[in-house]
Amino acid sequence: MSEQKQREQYNWNFKKEKNLKFHDWLNAQSNISESLITLVLHFVDQYGINDVTDYEVSKQMQRDLFMKEEFY
Repeated sequence: MSEQKQREQYNWNFKKEKNLKFHDWLNAQSNISESLITLVLHFVDQYGINDVTDYEVSKQMQRDLFMKEEFY
């Protein structure tokens, strides 16, 4: 665990997001806080604590999507 002070709250303005799939997903969640925590922990298990926009992480995510499409 990082020794930095843990954030207790983070505000995110969802209105700026224009992707309809995002809003469909958001509206389907019964507890957005738990849903976001679950997504982040899944990401950390898959890709570590690196920045999501990091080139190597992005490359691995694309590879994973390609493999998923190949086998499903």
